[in-house]
Amino acid sequence: MAAAAGTLWPAMAVLIIPGAISMLILVRIWRSMGNPVVGGVEPDPIDTAAHSERRESLLSRLHGRLPRVFWLFAAASAAISAGLVTFAVISYHLTQDHVVGVAVVPLIYAAAMGAGSLAALGSGWLFDRTRGGALLGLPLIVSAVPVLAFASSPLVAIAGALLWGAAGGVLDSTIKALVADLVPAPRRATAYGVFAAVQGVAAVAGGVMAGALYERSLPILIAAVVATQIIALILLITTLRRRQKIRTEVTSGAS
Repeated sequence: MAAAAGTLWPAMAVLIIPGAISMLILVRIWRSMGNPVVGGVEPDPIDTAAHSERRESLLSRLHGRLPRVFWLFAAASAAISAGLVTFAVISYHLTQDHVVGVAVVPLIYAAAMGAGSLAALGSGWLFDRTRGGALLGLPLIVSAVPVLAFASSPLVAIAGALLWGAAGGVLDSTIKALVADLVPAPRRATAYGVFAAVQGVAAVAGGVMAGALYERSLPILIAAVVATQIIALILLITTLRRRQKIRTEVTSGAS
């Protein structure tokens, strides 16, 4: 659409169609799903433990009545979000440095979204089989994005954009699955809202950082991204260890 019209706005206007369809589907789901908490599903061990006096007293001391391990994981996700450079900066590089033509950028973005879909499917499958361990590879992927995406070679830069899409796919989908394991069911809606807010603030801060550092020094930008991902990796490892410790305590208490 952008190439045919010679401008971007017709391509953006066409997006009204899938947007409207998605809203109709969401309304249909909302009307038919009922109360997601009620049902014959077996309670999660952590949910059961949440009703114990010890767990309740711990949650009562925390702001927002959310477990400490949740905030630890939210901090890890914030570090990942801040380090994932925005596509706006990537597309600026692609056009400003004449790596590709302007009309090619929407096609690269579409391909990146496709890579994100595949990455979400693959990471979700691995998440179920590694008990969240698959998330440990995400900081490594995020660290590699600026190295490739800001290259002068079109093929290398496009590979970086695809890697950016893959990282975004995992960040927007699979990483949120761990929230359900860390927070009792009655508080999960609040937890997901807080988690999204933390991610959003971190993404804005990371976008400002990426834009400012791109103008100053690309090596410094890459170093800053790597630093945030080292922090994220440490926080993720700590989160998974504490999660396993909680599950072990719950299992021991139940037996």
